[in-house]
Amino acid sequence: MKKLALFVLAAAAFGVAASDYNSSFNAWISDGCYEQADSVLRLWEAQSPDDPELYPARFNYFMNRARSSVLVLNGADGVGEDELVFRDSAGAVAGSIGSGSVWNDSLFALAMQAIDKGIEAYPLRLDFRLGKAAAAELCSSWGDVAGTVEGVLELTGRKGTRWCWTGGGELGDSAREMVADAAFDYLRGLYSSDDAEALALVGPLGDKILKVFPKDVRTLNLMGAASYDRGDAKSALSYFGRAAKAAPDDAMPLCNMAYMHYKQGDTNKALKLCRKVIAGAEFDEESKRFASDLERKITTPVKAMRPYDYFFRWLPSMAAQIPADDGERYMSVPGVLNTKVPEMNGLTSPFEDSVITVEAVECDGLTVYVWTFPEPKMPPLCLYVAFVPQNGRFRVYTLELSLEDMWVLGGMDGTAHSNYGVVERPADASGFAGILKAAGIISGVAEPEASFDPGSAKASGEVSADE
Repeated sequence: MKKLALFVLAAAAFGVAASDYNSSFNAWISDGCYEQADSVLRLWEAQSPDDPELYPARFNYFMNRARSSVLVLNGADGVGEDELVFRDSAGAVAGSIGSGSVWNDSLFALAMQAIDKGIEAYPLRLDFRLGKAAAAELCSSWGDVAGTVEGVLELTGRKGTRWCWTGGGELGDSAREMVADAAFDYLRGLYSSDDAEALALVGPLGDKILKVFPKDVRTLNLMGAASYDRGDAKSALSYFGRAAKAAPDDAMPLCNMAYMHYKQGDTNKALKLCRKVIAGAEFDEESKRFASDLERKITTPVKAMRPYDYFFRWLPSMAAQIPADDGERYMSVPGVLNTKVPEMNGLTSPFEDSVITVEAVECDGLTVYVWTFPEPKMPPLCLYVAFVPQNGRFRVYTLELSLEDMWVLGGMDGTAHSNYGVVERPADASGFAGILKAAGIISGVAEPEASFDPGSAKASGEVSADE
């Protein structure tokens, strides 16, 4: 995130000479004394109405006035960095307090108008244009960010364009590198924003950057990642391939392509690229480690977990490692714990993601994630698995088919299985959460009828796999 002071603000003593107006204005702005800053601006404008530095000064005046700092109270799901965090008696995050910014849209619009007038009067002042882009990014005005950078790129691509900076001095040959760095910086800001409007602008802006800087490896790699994110594997491979040609000593695009081929099931292409990176003396050690790990993953036979170990070893061990605040990220869909994490450990789940349904049920202020599985064909496999937040982590509770074709409420604590007794089969996932609540499990007061380890041969907690 860029700082609010978009142009250099050097504090200095107040003075009345025209040459002192800029420093005097900046001093008042830095102190938050806007009336005094406005007075200086009016004197400045009266004495030197044609001074180009008046445009960024008025722009800075409105931008600083437009932002107000406020205290922000967040719930347990909205905790940010560098905030004061509050926890309940069980240690779970209850909320936080931090600082935030509120923007005045009218004053922001006046700031944009001020710098636009400067750009119109001095179209080759690169600092005016990049300052506008910085302000737009700060206020999440993504269309202004992209539009401003596109204007810079268009002029940069024209023959004879000679950019200037503060004071009107020409930048010379350094301008192209400065534009390339700034354009990529703003492209990365759009890509990192997690805002739908911003993400939609990544593709068009990235292609405009590559039209002016066709061998910019940073942009090519980011465009490959953005294409991969939206499911366009063909475009992603094309961008990564161009990056590899533009920078033959950079292993990143090769590693990205290897991973993509691996995910697509083309292990031959993936292995070829991995071994190219491993053997290449020009490539860095971190990339070589990545390629070696991927090669090992490809060549190591995958083991299929038994359903029993999946329910009573794998899911409980994963749940115990996940902070309660990350439940939505890991448990709201089955793909992470059921497919991605097992894959990272050389395992496969006995269930396809498509046969597992997930429902987030609110109970007594807690979000309980209930997974519904296909009808179990033999005991003691499960119909429902509930992930219940307890003591800042998650604990697994199950509805299991018993030997007598009855339904048993169970729980796992490490490798120890707890039996809470026979229950009526619920109609759905919400009904199972209701059973947990009625049993006192969600409120933390339930006592199991018995505690035992159903698989003493695997008491270490290791997950077995079918041979």
